Amino acid sequence: MPVGLSMKYDPDLFERNLQCLEQKQPALAGLLRSLENIATKVVEEDGGRLNLDLGHTRFYDKDAVTFAKDQLQQYWKSPDRINVASVSLGVTKEKRDIDKTRSMAERMLLLSRNWMTENGLVGKFELKDADAGFLFILGIGLGCHVDSLLEDAQVQHVVIVEQFPEFLYHCLHLHDLSDWYNTVEEKGGSLMFLLGNDPSLLTTNLYSIVKFKAFEITDGSYFYVHYNSYFLKQVEREFQEKVSLITTNPGFFEDEIKMLSNCFRNITSYDHLTFVVKTRLEKETPIVIVGSGPSLDTSIDLIKENRDRIIVLSCGTGLGALLGHGVTPDFHAELENTPGPLEVVGNLSKQYDLSPITLIASNTINPELPKLFKRRVLFFRDSVTSTYAFGEPYGAVYNAAPTVTNAGARLAVGLGFRKLYLVGVDLGSREKGKHHSAQSVYVADKNFLATHPGHKAASNFKHQARGNFGGTIQTNQSFLWSSTMFQALKEYDENVELVNCSDGIRISGATPQLPDTVQFNTSVARRNRELAMLVQEHDEGAGRLPINVPDMEKIDRKMAAFYDGIEKALDVFAPDKNAFFKLYDVLRELTYNSDKDDSVESRVVKQFHLGTVMMFIQIAHIIVRRLPENMRPGYLEFFRDQFEVFLSEMRERGLECTGGILKQAKELSQ
Repeated sequence: MPVGLSMKYDPDLFERNLQCLEQKQPALAGLLRSLENIATKVVEEDGGRLNLDLGHTRFYDKDAVTFAKDQLQQYWKSPDRINVASVSLGVTKEKRDIDKTRSMAERMLLLSRNWMTENGLVGKFELKDADAGFLFILGIGLGCHVDSLLEDAQVQHVVIVEQFPEFLYHCLHLHDLSDWYNTVEEKGGSLMFLLGNDPSLLTTNLYSIVKFKAFEITDGSYFYVHYNSYFLKQVEREFQEKVSLITTNPGFFEDEIKMLSNCFRNITSYDHLTFVVKTRLEKETPIVIVGSGPSLDTSIDLIKENRDRIIVLSCGTGLGALLGHGVTPDFHAELENTPGPLEVVGNLSKQYDLSPITLIASNTINPELPKLFKRRVLFFRDSVTSTYAFGEPYGAVYNAAPTVTNAGARLAVGLGFRKLYLVGVDLGSREKGKHHSAQSVYVADKNFLATHPGHKAASNFKHQARGNFGGTIQTNQSFLWSSTMFQALKEYDENVELVNCSDGIRISGATPQLPDTVQFNTSVARRNRELAMLVQEHDEGAGRLPINVPDMEKIDRKMAAFYDGIEKALDVFAPDKNAFFKLYDVLRELTYNSDKDDSVESRVVKQFHLGTVMMFIQIAHIIVRRLPENMRPGYLEFFRDQFEVFLSEMRERGLECTGGILKQAKELSQ
């Protein structure tokens, strides 16, 4: 309903809207149906104008329609937009050398920058175009602004955020929800409502929607704040802080090749317990998740003095830090497929006895790493190619990333632990230059950072965050993302208690507690019994996984068909903006999961290429909408030609990977 038309409070409309909402967000429809003791009410004032009575005052200083009309008029004079280019585009006068070892997505960005340099396009470029991927409406009130925004904003996806369920309840008595859905769906988009009273948790949910809905077209997206509220401003602030995380690559093609190959070798070469996503008996024993942050050195007594009453799970380089302090953990978590973990743990295995430790790791890790442990629990990560290919019977483990401490905590919850204590999980540093425990390989090995430039770069903190015990912590993007993902643990069980004893980033949803004040009351007998249960589960269920050869044959054929599909789309591509979005629509269909084809082979192939292909789109989406009109065709011609070069590389490497696994699978089945 356009702003300015009269509205009536209609219970019949509310029922129709709930039926509509049940098709889209059934849990939200159930919440609205169950609302009781509604404290606010819609009232008619002079001339039938509507307002919201809060009990002690009116919500709008004018009536709802007039307020919305005036607000919209002001908003469009200077709309609040997300500028992704500030984190991913910067053009200098000098062309850059491009290391062929970089990912294709990185190379596409660098090549695009070089093209701009060659064509005299140097410096910063303002966003010229009004179109964008998302509109975030923060606050619904009586919803009189929504119709106009849905109609006028040149966006695909709309997310409406609200703190108070009563406001949405009233809106559904006033506006036809089917009209809202039709408006966005006619543009090929979607509409979603988010309710909550925790700004950080709600921002995390908002982050997930964007990340997995259409991260590639976030640039230029709109924020519309309907009413003055600390809650809504906090959501916007925290979301803006995470823009650099939201728009990053959800998976590199090169990484997916490595993970599929590693997983195949791990699950067919070693006896191990495959972690199955299921409900387990709850454990009363506290589990301490140990990272290698600098505060571990001042917290180690908490672990030593209570060693016989707790389960200890080390994460990544936290293993060396613990062993250096004289503590052998019960479990050790690994996540990454990079060479570092094998090198670090391999060196530790020469100095310490690792046989009492059970490895808990993603089955995508380096295949040489599991052999260093006597017991192995391997899990299938969410949203990776290998899980779609081999993991369907076992279930994907979600929110076990981006850091190994996230994996350790998530698997602890999955094993039945409900009392989790974070020690040395600083995710940054309070003191400049003090980035890891003195017992970790980062510090104990004086040559480590000098010979491992990737780890050195990750230890340079360029961001800031609130401290767990006050103050400011220096951190990086990965650690910021990690702190966000810890909040998701309570989604698996609301009884999970997360206690943060680390002197690092404050984690929303975790209780800060100084190590000196922690007391563990679990009996030694209880602790030993629950640990024995976990060891028994491993010993009774360990084995190797079979590979379905016909499924691998289908994957191999689907890969070839995928490359043919992109090739056809590029063949008919014309160098203009409209054609670019037509290409985007084709690539979305090829890379994003849909109900049309949810087969194993389709999911594998889509995940294989989603990150890299959509990063190509994101790069072009950012650049082309900032270029002068006369330069756009030239860039899009370059983009198409470079895409074709990378497509040839993908075809060669992708089919070599799946073909090689298929050959080995056939040999194993004979």
